[in-house]
Order: sequence, then structure tokens, then C-alpha cells
Amino acid sequence: MQEQENQTSNAAPPHQDKPSPARDKWKFEPLTWVICPVCKKEVSGYPDGKRCWDCCYETNQKEKFTAERNEYIKCALNCENPKRFTFGSMKERPGNVDAINYGRTFNPAIDNAYLWGHNGGGKTFLACSIAMKCIVGGVSGRVLTAERLRDELTGVSGYEKQDKIDDFAALDVLVIDELGLGSNSDFLISAICNVINARESREKNGLIFTSNLDMDALGIYFGSRHIPSRIERLGSRILHVCPKDENGVLIDWGLLKKDIPQPDLNRADIYQ
Repeated sequence: MQEQENQTSNAAPPHQDKPSPARDKWKFEPLTWVICPVCKKEVSGYPDGKRCWDCCYETNQKEKFTAERNEYIKCALNCENPKRFTFGSMKERPGNVDAINYGRTFNPAIDNAYLWGHNGGGKTFLACSIAMKCIVGGVSGRVLTAERLRDELTGVSGYEKQDKIDDFAALDVLVIDELGLGSNSDFLISAICNVINARESREKNGLIFTSNLDMDALGIYFGSRHIPSRIERLGSRILHVCPKDENGVLIDWGLLKKDIPQPDLNRADIYQ
């Protein structure tokens, strides 16, 4: 009996159990407060060794947004290197200065344009630069040829066709390139008229055409003045992109100045 009492008295009380690794893992070291070098807020630490949690999240969101926007611009302009489309990279020559200056001030909310001139004069480059400026500024846009427009509306009908037309109408900037180039058809005329009508019903401007033909020649190409008159009714600024040398001889634009560094898509001022 005495021996049992001694064993009971020597037993450790419940609160003096041996340390448990499973329990000790929940013990935390005291927090050490530091100043985030980015946002200057007092924080408990740096998850990446450089920035606080808030700054890491904000940076990740910005990087995600930038990557998505860059991919959108590539698809919109149908170009793997859209950064080259800037007004600063253009050679200003007699015959294209007015068109370049107009492009710099183009406002898709109120402006439409028809750019025409000889092959190699820089119409498409200028139109893409205008679209690039607008898209970087935060609006939607797309560049495609007249034949691509026709092809996308070929073989569809009913609601599917109307959905595609509505997509073109919803864009803040739409560039229809190479109008009057390639085969002509009643379906092409219908496709262009449908897009113009849909944009007019939404009171959308920001429509840019490029062509090798002036308005009279465009009417001959389509067999009537219907398309030219619709473009004129939009209040389009009709610009002859016609670069010439010092002797007044037509030349190819040459497009880019040499040794132009690749601009940063995050700097909208590059495209002004």
C-alpha cells in the first residue's frame, strides 16, 4: 500500500507533460517589424526578401495585366512586334507630314480617316501607329485587310453573322487595310456596308481605311459611288499619303528611321 502511494506521489501532474514536437511547431517567434523599401509601410517581413506582401501582389497583378495587354496588342495589330508602330519612328517627308500630324491627334471618339497613296508610301504603317496609340491609351481596336473582313463574314449567317458584325461595331478603333486591292465582289460591298451601318447605329467613330485609290478610282473599282459616298458621309478625313524626295519625286517611305530603340509599351507618351 505504501509503495503504491509513493508511485502516485512521484507521478508528474498533467500540466507538466513532456514537450511535444506536434505542439511546439505552433509556437511562433516574436514578429520583427521592418520598413518595406517599396511602399515605406511598416511590415512584418518580406516574402521574397525585397518587398512586402501587398507590394508583391500589386507587382504580380501589374505583370499579369501587362502580359495580357501585350498579347492583346499583338492580336489586334496581327503583328509579333507591334512596338515598332510609333510616330517617332517615321521619316517625315513632303507629302506625308500632314498625315503624320493628323495621326498624332487622332481621336477615335470623333474622328474617321481615309488614307490613300501609292504602294510603299506608308499608309498601313501610319494606320497601325494610330491604332497602337489608341490601344495603348486604353481603348479596343483591330487591324485587318478588307479581304480578311470579307473572309470572316463568309460562310456564316443569321445570329452568327450578326455577332461577328457586332464585334466589329463594338471596337473603338477599326482599321480596314488595302481597300480596293484584290478581287471585287458584291459580298465585299455588303460586308463593308454592314460594318459601317452597325458602327453608325452605335454612333461609333474611329474607323480608318487605307487604299491605293482615291475616291473616284475607288468608285470605279466597286462599280458605283456607294462605298466612297458612305465613307465621305462618315465625315472621314481624306489624306493623301504621298512622300516625295527633295525633287518632288515619289519615293517609298523607308518606314523606319535607323537605330530606333524598342519603346516600352508601358509608356503611353511614346505613342503621342
